[in-house]
Amino acid sequence: MIERSYTRINNVSFPLVPVTLTKSDGNTLPPILALVDSGAIISLFHADIAQLLGLDLTTGDKIPLTGIKDSLEAYVHLVQCQIDGYTCSLRIAFSAELTTDFQVLGRLDFFEKCKVLFDEANQKLYITPHVT
Repeated sequence: MIERSYTRINNVSFPLVPVTLTKSDGNTLPPILALVDSGAIISLFHADIAQLLGLDLTTGDKIPLTGIKDSLEAYVHLVQCQIDGYTCSLRIAFSAELTTDFQVLGRLDFFEKCKVLFDEANQKLYITPHVT
């Protein structure tokens, strides 16, 4: 089980985890902080990260994403990820239109492969990979 304390930024606590993404040549990027978001259907990262991974952004499956206020265009790619020692493949949508401060880990694949518990009272996040 992975246990992470929430990260405080400007007096606000966030359930952030370091995510290491693997490029197609097997090399990895430095860890990137991502917000674990049960309200997000799919993981969403900025297009700049796709470029760092060596992905041709527009060869991914093009999807529209709609949030509370805005919509954006994104391209989905399958990426090998590592989160605190747990390795899995995730479909990640990459978008040049992303304006949030964080990358986002959403439900598709990640929440299907892991049990995720938000302990707001204690400002802790627990992630337990499902045994396959």
